[in-house]
Amino acid sequence: YLVLEVKGGRITHDQQGWHSEDRHGQVHSIKDPGGQAQGQCRSIDNYLGTLTSYSNRPPFEWAVCFSDTEVNKQAKLLELPSAKILDAADLRSGNIQVWVDSILKRAKSRKDHQHYNSELFIRALAPALDLIPRLRDRMEDEALELVRLTERQKKLMQMVRLNSHIGIRGGAGTGKTMIAVERARRLSESGESVLLLCYSTSLARYISDQLERADVLTFHELCRTMAQRAKLPFEVPADHERQRIFWQSSVQYLLDKALELMPEQRWDHIIIDEGQDFPESWFTSILELKRNEDSSLWVLYDPNQQVYGGTRRDLATELDLTPCVLDENCRNTRNIGRRVGELISDCITIPPDAPEGDNVMLETCPDAEAMTECLRKNLHALIHTERISPTSIVVLSPRLPETSDIWLRKTFGNVTLRLMEEAPSTNTVRFSSLHRFKGLEADVVILCEVSPGSISCTNEHLYVGCSRARHKLIELHYDA
Repeated sequence: YLVLEVKGGRITHDQQGWHSEDRHGQVHSIKDPGGQAQGQCRSIDNYLGTLTSYSNRPPFEWAVCFSDTEVNKQAKLLELPSAKILDAADLRSGNIQVWVDSILKRAKSRKDHQHYNSELFIRALAPALDLIPRLRDRMEDEALELVRLTERQKKLMQMVRLNSHIGIRGGAGTGKTMIAVERARRLSESGESVLLLCYSTSLARYISDQLERADVLTFHELCRTMAQRAKLPFEVPADHERQRIFWQSSVQYLLDKALELMPEQRWDHIIIDEGQDFPESWFTSILELKRNEDSSLWVLYDPNQQVYGGTRRDLATELDLTPCVLDENCRNTRNIGRRVGELISDCITIPPDAPEGDNVMLETCPDAEAMTECLRKNLHALIHTERISPTSIVVLSPRLPETSDIWLRKTFGNVTLRLMEEAPSTNTVRFSSLHRFKGLEADVVILCEVSPGSISCTNEHLYVGCSRARHKLIELHYDA
């Protein structure tokens, strides 16, 4: 092979060295072109020597090209033999191939060239590149494909819109919350009263931001609101055990009492999301919230997300509702969908036109210190290499913040964790327990502090956490 150092402009040489004159007449000192060419030869030869696949490196030669200067080749330069110069006159003559052959002939005469692999040499210096776009750009393309999938859920809602009592069962990512929000929007905008109930405070806040006219509450918020309207005392005990009993049963008693005192406080339509988390006794009170027999009740649920204890229930049968099944995942990429499917027994279809997405990353850590360092490296790569906005990332843990080593650490390089309810600021990433994030989603999810086999990391818990990710899922596990 031939290494050719090319110098443009008018080139001169004197006792002070080499010079180049640009088109504006400015003269600049330049490095010795012959020395540069020889240095590049040595660099390439040394690089090939580091490759284990090379047992015999190819012969090489060096030369210099002065593309804008004619050289008096009769004048001898000790540092640059005239035979190794290709000048402007040579370029005009069209005899470049003859000149190259003469240079390489000398190289071949110095070294056995019959046994080196020319294809291997080409691959080493000019490898084929698989240009992979950044995750941020891939996510934008995937989002367009996932939006097309949600149109199928809207069509399903059109088909069942006239059914006033329906139980919609669907796995994570099948569009249950989207259907609940869309039904609430259409009914409330037509002037009818709508109550949308869910279990999670975070989900209630998320849905409320999308609806202007519907009442969006958790069941406990409903009990508080109704008790206060009826001027009933709503006092949460300070004692932990009494507080638990209060939220489990006393609040429902207050709701029932408020309904007796305020018979006018009813709704035309009731929609329940996260129905699997509602105890059976709650539905007795909820049915009393209907304005009349024509009032509708839609319950959306996923038995596989029942992470608060209790047995799996078929709410459509339990409440005598017309059953409907959503079995097509419209949230996750195919790779994330496959991971989610591994964790449950139900069959959730991944549409053939869903984006493939990145592979799910699973890393194991021996201890809390390694876990925090692993999280730091992943956050740095996502934000600084992949250019993902910190607001698109959520860090989930099966632990509550007060028991999480990750939350207690809070700062990872120049990234700081913040709780869901805290306002976003520069370089802050959301942190949440997976229980509080149930029903929500994020472009990128890092599920950390997973202890395989523990009571807080069952398949149901992992199913909830993993299914929150739309485009990128990273799991950080402790060694089993």
